[in-house]
Amino acid sequence: GSLPGRTGSASNGPDRARSDRPLSSIAPHRLRWMGLAVLGGIVAGLPATTSPAAAQTLPGIGDAKGTEINSEYLAFLRDSSREVMARWEDAWFNDRVGELTELYAHNAVLTTPDGGARRGDVRISAYLSQFLPRVGGVTTSSVILDGSGDLAFIYGRYQLEGAGGLSEGTGDQGDHLTVLFQHRRQWTIRNQAFASKAQTSEIPWAPGEVEEPLPPLDLSQFSTEAVDNVDWLTKLYPTASSLTVSFNDVWSSGNVGGLLSFSTDDLFMRTIQGEFLVGKEAVGEALRSTDAGFGNTIYLGPVDFTASTMVSILHARYYLEDRETGGALSQGTVFLLLEGSGNDLALRGMVFAPTSPGN
Repeated sequence: GSLPGRTGSASNGPDRARSDRPLSSIAPHRLRWMGLAVLGGIVAGLPATTSPAAAQTLPGIGDAKGTEINSEYLAFLRDSSREVMARWEDAWFNDRVGELTELYAHNAVLTTPDGGARRGDVRISAYLSQFLPRVGGVTTSSVILDGSGDLAFIYGRYQLEGAGGLSEGTGDQGDHLTVLFQHRRQWTIRNQAFASKAQTSEIPWAPGEVEEPLPPLDLSQFSTEAVDNVDWLTKLYPTASSLTVSFNDVWSSGNVGGLLSFSTDDLFMRTIQGEFLVGKEAVGEALRSTDAGFGNTIYLGPVDFTASTMVSILHARYYLEDRETGGALSQGTVFLLLEGSGNDLALRGMVFAPTSPGN
């Protein structure tokens, strides 16, 4: 069975659906929807509740119509993500590598807790062919489901069984970030990362091979991306890259207020220590603690980027260096989830996935 929280919900605000075209000309699933699906009831496996913001409407249309359109898109996104993840779990459980690989985009990136990153369905297939026979089934949950147009992401939990099942005590668990992209009505996994909560991962995620680091980001690699998404990539990446520089600066200088100044109110974060936080106040408090690594020098090297109308996702390698000694404090993968369009981007989420010390 799946972990608690597999079925999600979301809240919608009037600023979450924006378009220059009349609403009547846009298919419901193309409308902007941003929502937070992390309510205590969901995480605990209780029925999801709807926040007061969910009843608010899109600007310029009647209450009933606004709620209806947002609900249609929410249902579309929720159902689509459920279907993909259900097929993914089933193929994994039954060791059907070919079927599993088909769920990844041709230029997908798969990152595992050992720090290995595989780009492209061919390399992902080769990895899964070695890895799946060594483990059992996997279940995932959805804690946050967010998206825009043809791009969506799921942040949630995963639980991986060892080859002998859960009773053997050889499994692994932690958090996952799965980015979905729709092309020609087909949703595939564009980017996926696993961050183990175990201090020493009990399952060797890298079965014998040595992974070369992904090369620095080169936008030319997106020449075969879906036609209706290329413009968003080329238009938004310069702004996203600039925001990354700002992120480096405010993190390294310990400027909490500076970071929060270009963040959304519903900012969320998976810290380097694996703690999950929601809201500016909670994130700010955590960053001010001595354990977060904030105020030490951080280096980000972008390796992947994807975007849609109102959501951009920057995938980077990070290296955190002790400001006093110059020694390494942490390294691994980080995702910056951005909201907005054009030159107006804000930080929506930070997901750190440090390389597991056990690998």
